[in-house]
Amino acid sequence: MISESSVPELARQYGLSPLTAQYVLDLRARLKEEHPADADARERAFSDAVRTAWERGEPWAREWMTAAAKQSGA
Repeated sequence: MISESSVPELARQYGLSPLTAQYVLDLRARLKEEHPADADARERAFSDAVRTAWERGEPWAREWMTAAAKQSGA
């Protein structure tokens, strides 16, 4: 899980565009509001959102997955 950070910090950390970094942070903030006491539910919802966006060919999801794979050494 990523920590809460600023757009420039997340963009730099993961090599994301500022637009993708903002989208990811906004999505995580929304999920935190929807599941305030359940970090596991937030992670599942985030993964589901990324997977669905990836399947739709949304650029932010493709960029996020590429950056995440690089972070994990895949």
